[in-house]
Formats: sequence, C-alpha cells, structure tokens
Amino acid sequence: MKKLLLGSVLALGAMTAAANAATYQIDGLINISEYGFGSSLIHEQQANGDMSGAPVAYFSETVDAGGIWEHSGAISFSGMWNGYGYSAEGHLDQATAIGSITFNFAGGAQFDELTFNFEALDMGLPNSFDGSTAYLWGETGTCSATTDSSCYGTDLRISVSEVPLPASLLLMLGGLGTLAASRRKARLS
Repeated sequence: MKKLLLGSVLALGAMTAAANAATYQIDGLINISEYGFGSSLIHEQQANGDMSGAPVAYFSETVDAGGIWEHSGAISFSGMWNGYGYSAEGHLDQATAIGSITFNFAGGAQFDELTFNFEALDMGLPNSFDGSTAYLWGETGTCSATTDSSCYGTDLRISVSEVPLPASLLLMLGGLGTLAASRRKARLS
C-alpha cells in the first residue's frame, strides 16, 4: 500500500512539473509606449553596453499564426518590423527567459540577420516570464568603447497563451497511471 501511495505522489509531482513546463502560442508583441521599456523595438546600442539608444524601429504587435514557444524552450514566430517581414527562431528558458533569438529580415531591411542574447546580467531590467508575457531586453554583442554601428539592442514584450493538452492525451496519461498502479498492486499480492 505504501508503494502505491508513493507511486501516486510521484505521478502527481510529474504531472505538476509537466504543467509548469507548458507549450505557449505566441499571441503578439506588446507596444504600450513610444519610448522606454514598454514597447517591442530594436534600438542602437551605445558604447560600453549602455542600454539606452535611439530606437531604430518598432515591431508590429501582430505576429503570424503559428508562433510557438515549446516547453523545451524552442521559440519561433514571424511578423513585420519597420515595414519588412521577419522570421525569428531561438531558445528561451521558460523559467528565466534567458537565451537568444535570431531575427532574419526580408530583403530591403537595413540588416539581414540579428541575434539577440537575453540574460539578467547588468542590463537594467532583468529578463523574466510571468506566465502571460515574456519580458526581454538583450543585445547583439558587447559594444566597443566607441559607438559600433553593427551593435544593436532590443526590447521585446512577447504576449503568449498556454496551449492546453488535448483531452485524449490526459485520458491516456490517466489510463497509464491506473495500469501502472494495478500492476504494482498485483505484484504486492
């Protein structure tokens, strides 16, 4: 009986862990202010890694259907930036929002590709995720002592919603748990 109870507790813990590492649909990029950290944009990065820089352009709030943030941390979405299309792919840890995203821009943009690194190290606002919005601030690399025109920063506010597990999967998991419990009980008898 103790083993059956322990198995149930472990199964419940595994289900809780799975729920905490969910898959999210990307709903859009938030833009709530013209300046500062409320909007999703790319900005010039000043010398010595200073976080303030002139905005280059803002991302459109709308992202294309199919944007996803997997429980593994893989993230991908696409949309418009400064009138040009972009696709974005990378990896972000869901607990800390630390990782990187590479943006590929359609021909005609002032750059073809930029990879932004996100980490909570002396960059002002820390990167975080509150369950509905990923708050990200990152840069393309360490800036030199003088202004480097190839060094950019980004501020992203990615709005997401959790993708529910299909009911059939929940039923299958429940059935497997019941089968395992009955097999243990049979062995104990």
